[in-house]
Amino acid sequence: MDGFREEDAPAVGTPEAGGVIADRFLEAIAKADLDKLLVTEFVEFLPRLDKAQRTEKLIIRLIEAIYGNKFYTIVKSDY
Repeated sequence: MDGFREEDAPAVGTPEAGGVIADRFLEAIAKADLDKLLVTEFVEFLPRLDKAQRTEKLIIRLIEAIYGNKFYTIVKSDY
């Protein structure tokens, strides 16, 4: 998670001021062929550093974008 911009994912051990823009990354995921992807690891998540839960909400959006209903139906969030 520490590869994303600090504005998008502040709850990390090493925030990246010039990191990846979350919305652009999500757009790229939407265009990618992820049919064979089975596992994803989300690391560097420190929830206590993000009272607004921006990082947590981004993780949820990433899981929805990557897996959608691949294995089961994910209830779409309001994030």
